[in-house]
Amino acid sequence: MTKRATILTENGNLVHRSPPDVLFTIFFAMLSFLHATVVVTGIVNGRLEVYLSATFCVFFATVSIFCRKFRFEVALLKDTKQIRLRHGVGRLYVERRVAFGAVTEVRITLLGGKGPEASQIELLSPNDDITYPPSQHPRQEALLLAMTLDVPLVKIYGENVQPDQERIPTSHL
Repeated sequence: MTKRATILTENGNLVHRSPPDVLFTIFFAMLSFLHATVVVTGIVNGRLEVYLSATFCVFFATVSIFCRKFRFEVALLKDTKQIRLRHGVGRLYVERRVAFGAVTEVRITLLGGKGPEASQIELLSPNDDITYPPSQHPRQEALLLAMTLDVPLVKIYGENVQPDQERIPTSHL
């Protein structure tokens, strides 16, 4: 399984989940480890006034676990013609729904680097912009989204990206 889960259900719904945020997970785990070393060295040296560091150790470890489990999900529900946006951990989440008709276009920004962070897919509407989770195949997913939502696809290229005509060799008959 890839870092980001993509699920296509039997009834045609498309669900995308973002990968866990590794940067914040490691940051808070290191803060927890730092306070754990303060607690251990304080107890070894006979200092019993390490309650605050012990509290911070447990708090930062909990936040690190929370950051590891936190997900962002975008689901295209074809049967109800809605886009479901979820932020949360497991069954604790905040959900928002946007109708297909509210989306005016799909915008893909290609910056020319390697990896999923070098591109960004957005669903644009007059009220707000919905940023899509990073993708290994951004061109294909943006086209699929535009076709599913029946809206135009807008491509924005960075300096190092070749447009489709220059990227794909064509044969002349």
